[in-house]
Amino acid sequence: MKRILELFVLTIILAVCSANCLSNLHGRHYYYQCENVTNLQILSVIPIGVVGINIKNSNIKKIPTDAFSMHADSLEELNITGCGVEEIEPNAFRGLKLRVLGLVDNRIRKLNSLWIQDLTNLKALIVWRNRIAEVDAQLYDLLPNLELWDIAHNEMSACLPTELLKKLTKLRKIYLASNPWSYRCRRSMTWYLGSNHIRFVQDWGSSDMLIEECLAHEPNADIDDNALSKCVDRKVGSTEMLQTVSGLSEQIRELSRKVTELEIEVAALKKTGY
Repeated sequence: MKRILELFVLTIILAVCSANCLSNLHGRHYYYQCENVTNLQILSVIPIGVVGINIKNSNIKKIPTDAFSMHADSLEELNITGCGVEEIEPNAFRGLKLRVLGLVDNRIRKLNSLWIQDLTNLKALIVWRNRIAEVDAQLYDLLPNLELWDIAHNEMSACLPTELLKKLTKLRKIYLASNPWSYRCRRSMTWYLGSNHIRFVQDWGSSDMLIEECLAHEPNADIDDNALSKCVDRKVGSTEMLQTVSGLSEQIRELSRKVTELEIEVAALKKTGY
């Protein structure tokens, strides 16, 4: 038992020594940035009263229960970026009064209420560039103060249900781009977010208008997702081709205009004897 304890202490010491934590991040007092972290126990070296912690370029596959409890009284902003996080245990953020939580560029597959449940003060949830394919339905009840949600660059195909989005009464901006949303899903989210003056950032282009066209005129598109997808994809291809042809035509007209102007100038020069 003593030998195991000694090995555990040695592991923590090595983790602390290899990690690099600097204070006054971006000139802000009580903000720390840590790199090369392999064990969150090193956070114990950060003084009590810290307001923000930014962990990046590290190797943290799992965030354990009560991982940040030593800073529960003061921590407001926590960012864990590019650290390979795959699993977050229940109550990992228990007791925290976070206003901003960033878990960018990791390997998270689900937004789970079991670790979200302690974050009722959260104003910004930033989880872009993960592998998220599912959002726990209970999450919407647990984030009454959320204003910004960035879920871009993930693997979301199922809709964010409008009846659940309504529970995020303070939401003002959401990033949705680079997810494989279904066409029907995009239509419902676009309508809800737009009608409630919630700014949304997406990369859908003109295909959004084509969804309405297909729903109105394509047989079975209103009840069959496959029929809707085929119709929109077909029209997207046609639209892009038309835009390309239109663009080339405009370029040809511009070149013709310039040739005509040059011909007029040459004729004028000949008349003057040059």
